[in-house]
Amino acid sequence: MNQSHSYFSHYIFLEYRGFEEKDLGVVVDSNLQFDNHILGKVKTANRILGLIKRCFKNLDIQSFLLLYKALVRSHLDYTQTV
Repeated sequence: MNQSHSYFSHYIFLEYRGFEEKDLGVVVDSNLQFDNHILGKVKTANRILGLIKRCFKNLDIQSFLLLYKALVRSHLDYTQTV
């Protein structure tokens, strides 16, 4: 488990208060918030959607749904009950 640390450098007091822990692929911070986990998953999904958009210009709806379900939705569905 990560701990908070305090530093003193060049007459300035620096304190690191928060921490994050990743367990079973879920990122939880010190306040039991999942904000960074959700942002990371949305960022990954958008990156993969952009890749599909760039690589497959003329894609019919069935092929798009197949790629979406295989590549994007799996990232969004994992640990959705959290």
